[in-house]
Amino acid sequence: MNLSQIKVLVAIADTGSLTFAAERLSLSQSGVSQAIAALEEDLGVQLFTRGRRGAVATAVGEEVVREARAVLAGLDAIRRKADAAAGIEQGKLRLAAFPSVFSTLLPPLLRRFRDLHPGIEVVALEASDAEIETWLANGTVDLGVTTAESFEATDWPLGQDDWVAVLPSSHPIALSPSRAVALTRLADEPFVLATGGCTIHAGSLAERLGAPLEQIKIEVRDWVSAFALVREGLGVTVVPEPTLPADRRGLRVLPLKEGLHRYFGLRCSKTALNTPAVTSFLGLAKAASSAKAA
Repeated sequence: MNLSQIKVLVAIADTGSLTFAAERLSLSQSGVSQAIAALEEDLGVQLFTRGRRGAVATAVGEEVVREARAVLAGLDAIRRKADAAAGIEQGKLRLAAFPSVFSTLLPPLLRRFRDLHPGIEVVALEASDAEIETWLANGTVDLGVTTAESFEATDWPLGQDDWVAVLPSSHPIALSPSRAVALTRLADEPFVLATGGCTIHAGSLAERLGAPLEQIKIEVRDWVSAFALVREGLGVTVVPEPTLPADRRGLRVLPLKEGLHRYFGLRCSKTALNTPAVTSFLGLAKAASSAKAA
């Protein structure tokens, strides 16, 4: 029996579903299923019955869940005492980032931070990079996610993603056998420029490559709007891969031959630098970044 299995046990009891428990814990459904199966084997009893109503605790399962909640509450109390000794028992951590980062890179960090410091309220604010820079400068937020052209240009590296081209499925390039396209090749095409509220976008990338976009038909901030416009044949676009829609009907996605990346990093406001909560969050971010690089 281990802590991960105890958390899975309580999550299933709370949600009544292995699927929902997996979503809560950011695990695969098979991982949750294996964890609870291993716990049942270790204890030698069936903890849940599975049926149309989902996962329902057995009589002994209810008793085990009750004890598991007490274990988690005890661990919570231990963490609060440690936080109190470190000066981070209560308070707020104000964090600003782009919507796409909140949906991809940050959730695991935020969950881990919440588990370690339940007394700290994280206030998450969505903003453009210009707004984030302003908020960091005046101390409105403690931490902000900024973009850069390399990890070396970030204060605390957080992650990266790839830029990809998105074309109407009927576009000649989309119909060609090519498996990749150069951004410089797209510079002369009718273009839907999507920025996502960032200063680093397809236009700035093309400028850096010495091939500025010549036919920007429309500029939008929202990625979803860009995909709708491309689907209607109004132009091509280049976007970060994590922003791609689940429904890609009418679209053709191709990698860029230049192999361009978007880099993310955390930056701290001067007023929050070296505060215990910020130091803890940056430590988690550093550990996560090192684990990905390993």
